Amino acid sequence: MTRRVTLIRLALGLGLGAALAVGGGCKELPWGSGRLAEELPATDVDRAGLVVTIGPEDLARAAAEADEALAGTWAAGIAIDGQIPLPSDAAEPVSVTWADLYLEPQGLDMALSEDGISVTLPLTVKTAPLALRDAFGALCAPSLELTDAELHLALELEGDKLGRVQLIPSAKPELTYEGGVDWGACEAPAATLATWTDALVDAIAERAGAVVSADLLGIMPEALGLDASLALASPVARDASGAGYLRASVSALSSERQPSWTYASGHLIVPFTVGIAAEHHPCMQALPLEPVVGGPLPAPSAEDPGATYVSVEVVRRALAALWLAGGACGPHGAWDATVATRDLDAAWPALAKLGGDAGVGLTMWPRELPRLSLAVSGDATITVATGPVDVDLYGTVEGAGLRLASMTLDAELDLDLAVDEEGRVVVGVSAVRVTGEGGAGGFLGAPPSEAAGVLLAPLVERVVAGLALPRLPARAGAGELTKLVVAGRYFAIPR
Repeated sequence: MTRRVTLIRLALGLGLGAALAVGGGCKELPWGSGRLAEELPATDVDRAGLVVTIGPEDLARAAAEADEALAGTWAAGIAIDGQIPLPSDAAEPVSVTWADLYLEPQGLDMALSEDGISVTLPLTVKTAPLALRDAFGALCAPSLELTDAELHLALELEGDKLGRVQLIPSAKPELTYEGGVDWGACEAPAATLATWTDALVDAIAERAGAVVSADLLGIMPEALGLDASLALASPVARDASGAGYLRASVSALSSERQPSWTYASGHLIVPFTVGIAAEHHPCMQALPLEPVVGGPLPAPSAEDPGATYVSVEVVRRALAALWLAGGACGPHGAWDATVATRDLDAAWPALAKLGGDAGVGLTMWPRELPRLSLAVSGDATITVATGPVDVDLYGTVEGAGLRLASMTLDAELDLDLAVDEEGRVVVGVSAVRVTGEGGAGGFLGAPPSEAAGVLLAPLVERVVAGLALPRLPARAGAGELTKLVVAGRYFAIPR
């Protein structure tokens, strides 16, 4: 079984989740709980940074989830209570009442179209005899005999003011059926009885549609993977010198002039805007973030089963913003990751003075923002280049943390991105290339420059492996490790 993951959660989780962890313990990101976010400049926003595509298989899966979620709610049927007025030219009103009218839903069926999503819900109609009060105050008891009844709803997507995707009815509910109403002894012309039948069925459809729509609309955005709105404003790497600041917004497009989605090749294509901005931490220079460069939407074809896409620009932006906000400078980028001296003293013999069990770690002071590029060979590999980073190597001697030496490194890391079966973001390090230069002694003399790669590579790899990334919602787990692929300007997780 394959499973689509809301990829923006993965991409922003790499940056924002790490930022939250740096700021004081890993936290769950507030996905789907949209709220009005601070406006970000256009240069900070990718107008189609996240694109969710919905195909027939996704719709079938969502319908099955909705059936399961509503099984308890609909177990006793949908009760239609009260009184329904009927059209009449008489001075006195005409209406139908009943004691019990229940609609028992069967399995949902959904389909995609240019108009949005159509919902068909088979119903079994159960009722006690109806009571009709006619224009002359007399009572008669018509019989409602509807078989093979189906409730038809038309839903369209809309972005609300909080950036959330809502599914709203786009047409009046319709009830199709076999049989009809046996008006029995109710005295009225045949044309009037036919009009009353239509009015009665339309009223039942309207009331049933209101109940079913309300139940579905609370479930379907999440079931379709459209609960991706986010508004986040968070300090990063708070310490005695201050803090950086990171803001992010994910919101559905909303316009009175055009819908927030398109239909192509049997898919609904739903874009979300993604904005990311950062203010620098005192341990970082006030470096500018490059403007976001947008591009065309992905174009799933009839042969493509579809996927969720996040633009490469968003991943670049999230990484650079985290860096600028202090997620990698000073002690914040080390994540308490250390390597035993016995694994490093061949490259730096002086470490033997600390004993084989002592841990060696580093603190980083970046001079530039990181650069991200892609190497594509089937699965996507991200190459992150740090640029020059001043590092302090530290160790623990008799319980005291000491700066052992300092040097400058320049690293490139090849990273594989995936989501595991429990919905956690997994960062795999496939290669580390490190060069070093310079060096100044501390508690120990400076390490030999020719040993920089051998010495620093395991430290850098341990830092990356120690990233405390947030867990995605349980439904993101596919039951198997799911890797990213590249599609145009987007990363994608195939279904």
